Amino acid sequence: MVILIILKKRTERLILVANKLSDYTTAELVRELQKREAVEKIDVQPHEEYIITANGHQVKGTGPSIMLTVTD
Repeated sequence: MVILIILKKRTERLILVANKLSDYTTAELVRELQKREAVEKIDVQPHEEYIITANGHQVKGTGPSIMLTVTD
């Protein structure tokens, strides 16, 4: 299974003590996931365009974004 997560970068940082995954912000989850072995990270720079095509679907956007490919 491959999961692609796209996160728009934010300048704010929020630190929480949480017991469930749903208690963490998306940014916190992404920071943790990108440390893992089976995760490839791509930084999309500001105003850089990207296009992702898979299974007949297409996603277009511009940075800044973080793209994670999870293959575990």
